[in-house]
Amino acid sequence: MFSLLSRSRALTRSFTLAPKQLRASLATTSKIPRAEYFVKIWDKPGIDRSAVAGDADVPESFHLMGEILDDQTLKVRGNCLACVCESEQEVVELLRLTPHYKQGVWDMSTAKISALETVHTSNLVSEAEKARV
Repeated sequence: MFSLLSRSRALTRSFTLAPKQLRASLATTSKIPRAEYFVKIWDKPGIDRSAVAGDADVPESFHLMGEILDDQTLKVRGNCLACVCESEQEVVELLRLTPHYKQGVWDMSTAKISALETVHTSNLVSEAEKARV
């Protein structure tokens, strides 16, 4: 049975940017427009996550990072994150800079990257575009 209380205790680590920081991450002087992406990536089977426990050393472009939990045991099975990048390839490059990749926790073949628009960023992209004109 799903319990909000048990989930909230399990999810003690998260990384978020304040709206001002998110706005700055969308603004760029590059001619290539930046977009927001959602990533879901699973851990390698049987991997020990202790090497990355509590490690918040993630690229600035990641403005949200959370853990994917097993429904029964609440053990971490992977991560989901949102980031602002110029392309899906840049997302992959940033994933390779994380401790999760460097310590061999993530199975990169399971990474699913998709376009994302949130209520917090939908108007920021247009504002960043206006600033470039």
